[in-house]
Amino acid sequence: MSISSDSDSIIMEGNPGMGYLTQAILERGAKRMRIFENRAVFIYRLQKLQKIYGAKRLEIICPYNIYDHRKKSVKKSDRDAIAKRATVLMPPDLLAGRNPMEIPSVEQRFEELVNRGLTPMEWTSATPAVKFFSVTPELTGIRLIRRIIDQVSRRRGFSNLGRPEFFLLAPPNLTAMMQAGSSETAPNFRSIRWVSIALQAFFEVTILQSASRDDLLPPMSKLKRKAGDNWSLVRLTARRDLPEIIDWSLLPEFVFFVRQAMISRNRSVIAFLEGWIPGYGRRLIDLGMDFYIRSGYMTAQQFVELFRGVAASPEYAASNLKNAFFSSGQMGMVDAEEEDDDVEDEQIVPQV
Repeated sequence: MSISSDSDSIIMEGNPGMGYLTQAILERGAKRMRIFENRAVFIYRLQKLQKIYGAKRLEIICPYNIYDHRKKSVKKSDRDAIAKRATVLMPPDLLAGRNPMEIPSVEQRFEELVNRGLTPMEWTSATPAVKFFSVTPELTGIRLIRRIIDQVSRRRGFSNLGRPEFFLLAPPNLTAMMQAGSSETAPNFRSIRWVSIALQAFFEVTILQSASRDDLLPPMSKLKRKAGDNWSLVRLTARRDLPEIIDWSLLPEFVFFVRQAMISRNRSVIAFLEGWIPGYGRRLIDLGMDFYIRSGYMTAQQFVELFRGVAASPEYAASNLKNAFFSSGQMGMVDAEEEDDDVEDEQIVPQV
């Protein structure tokens, strides 16, 4: 795996902690890194690396008011210490004396810091514009995947710079979910979710290597440890031909389409479409589609082809499906229905 960045790309890392991976990447020749850490105790350690490699080569950004604003767990002393050692998301000088209506939102400010000083690249460029490394949380990793899908579908965040590539160290259940549905012969029905389909439609998913959790991360309670708990390094490379597969303007609608179809993995696809666009399901039967095929057994490619046919149909523009998309508040996609998905995520099992 090549880590060295060229002059047109940048490497980013989320939650680097003690910075061991950060240091390894820099030692492998990365010319520029931008890392995001929100805990003061780690900022001190990362600042030492910054002194070794230089501030131009290693930039530290603290998005603490994104990850901790709900928990309110950042002490004032920590905030002050972080502000002295890293670029913070909402520094006091950004807020002082400004009309509240003129203050950028947290998302806008975060995107500004992600993109600052970088020149966007063409999506079809051979080299990804951004390479992002992160360890996915064991309990909430699916939220990171949702955010990645959301950013690509709306061309926001990392995707605003061009075609991104993610390297995620993921637990077994999340790895299984990211792979589920990639094969018609072994769809891994228990693991597949709507994010599995959307992720595979947008990205090439590759398992680079697997290892025991104990060899990669700090020790955990024996009561929580599971036998054969191997974590995997997963590479997500955004597809260069994505604009040719689905028009950019339709990507959010494709995500909404998949989410609706995957509310129940046992649902008949024909019945699903007939409910949204009367007569369309019958048309698919006339074209030879199996009436009994269930959404949980369809691959990402099949969903893409199905959606392209639906979006191109004359009924779609005035259909209940299109109207439901516009009234659904798709901009809040990441947080919607999280509770239902989180309950199911505990049941995800790796494919054997």
